[in-house]
Amino acid sequence: MRTGAVGGVATRYLATKDSRTVGVFGAGIQGETQLEAVAEERSIEFVRVYDPVEQRKIQYCKDMSGKLGLDVRAASDPIHAVRGSDIIICASTARTPVFKGEWLDPGVHINAIGSYTPDARELDTVTIRRSKIVVDSREAALKEAGDLIIPIGERAISSQDIWA
Repeated sequence: MRTGAVGGVATRYLATKDSRTVGVFGAGIQGETQLEAVAEERSIEFVRVYDPVEQRKIQYCKDMSGKLGLDVRAASDPIHAVRGSDIIICASTARTPVFKGEWLDPGVHINAIGSYTPDARELDTVTIRRSKIVVDSREAALKEAGDLIIPIGERAISSQDIWA
């Protein structure tokens, strides 16, 4: 719940006020609490979820539609979860990026919580370079968030690119 709440706070202050559509990567408990928090902060109308485990994705859609009263549908592939989304939630256990930064529309807000080891990442370097980077703990992010550590190692960004 705490991690979901942090995503809700980030959404409150960083996502556009007119955000209505959400793309979700990861149909586990973290994906659920993230969507719950986002739905508290914005008037969400439509959600697309992608998870490589088909049954988990289908169950997530059923559970979250019922729990939140939202139109939650399974995305057939990652691009369909990204295209047209105002907010993207990354709460997967992926070790490599879950989508391509080229697919993002300008102004998309991303809550990325799944990257918690230096060698794993959900976001590619294009996404990171296009982003206003906000972390909950600069020290922790620079030690454990592969989403940042890997692009820093590539010299695509530096720790000074963390906005807040």
